[in-house]
Formats: sequence, C-alpha cells, structure tokens
Amino acid sequence: MKIVRAYKGTIEITRDLYLTLEDVRSKDETRYFLCPVFLEDNENLLATDGKRLFQYKISQEEQIVLNENNIEDGYYMPAKIKNKFILIPDATQGQYPSWRKVVPDESALVHRMEDVTITGKTDQDSRLYFNIFIYAKSAINIDYFKVMKNWNESCNLFTADVANKAIVFSSNSFKYIVMPMQFDDNMGIDPEYIPNLLGI
Repeated sequence: MKIVRAYKGTIEITRDLYLTLEDVRSKDETRYFLCPVFLEDNENLLATDGKRLFQYKISQEEQIVLNENNIEDGYYMPAKIKNKFILIPDATQGQYPSWRKVVPDESALVHRMEDVTITGKTDQDSRLYFNIFIYAKSAINIDYFKVMKNWNESCNLFTADVANKAIVFSSNSFKYIVMPMQFDDNMGIDPEYIPNLLGI
C-alpha cells in the first residue's frame, strides 16, 4: 500500500489501498461524514463504518509528496478512473469522529499471531479465522476479513485478555481495528460452533 503521487488537489494511491478504503468506509448516506475517507495532518488516512477502522500511516516520503503539492487535510472520496485509483476532494463538512479513542494501546494487548495473511484458500483461511475467534474470545463478522485479501503485506494480530474488545491487525504501514459482535455476558459461545455460526 502506498501513495503514488499527488496532483491538482487529488491523491493517486495503489490498488490495494484503494480497495481497502473503499471497503471500510461507510455506505450509509445518513452517516454522511463516514462515507468519505479522511486525511488528517498529512499523517493518517482514515476510513471507518463505525464498526471497524482502517488507519493508513503516511510515511515521511509520502508526506513530502503531499506537502509539495499543497494537499489539504479533509474529506476525500475514493474513485477509480480508467486504470488509476485516486482520492478526490469531497465537500463533506464537519469534524471527523475522535478515532483515537477506539484505537487500543498495543502495550495493553497480547500479541497473538504474526505474518497474518488471507490467501483466498478456503481451508487455510478457515483455520486462521477460527484461531482469531479463539484469541478474540468473541464472534466477529466474517465479512470484515474479506478486505484482507487485498493486502500485499502481512500483519500482526493483537487482542485483549477479555471478551468483547476490539481486535487489532497491525503492520508498519497500517492498523485495522475490528469490533466484535456483542453478546450477553451469560451467553456462552462454543468454539466448535463458531465456524458454522459465521458461515465459514
């Protein structure tokens, strides 16, 4: 994932970054401020649908590109034009949600797995999903993992020691935070039932 270049107020990005932002951003027009992605301080590129958050950490080299081309903070809409993937300035107004409040401190989490990748191979991915469910001690919407097939780099998995907390997929260039499904504290989840429950 990377920012390729900037020109005329737009930002060209790689296909994997485009697909990730497009997947994670909200499509609910009643939550209009979540539909675009958000560029913050030329340091973070953010997308969320309220149940998961993707943070792309803009490198120093990419920051120079943005600053030299006078790219401003604010809302952008992902778009595919011919064979290019770009972010176009969007007219959405208002303050972006306080996203840092939902990003857990990794020092308070347990490093569960490294080199996490989704391959598209059913058996291999199903085993990975199952392990994630066990470590998270929660059920998670399996659709939230599909975006990971677009990534060209592996990541690490962090979870809390208690159930119903956010799980974090983290690499040098991004964080992907997913909220689990909410269950009553008295509702037990049989780990052997999770794959069938979530349709693996």
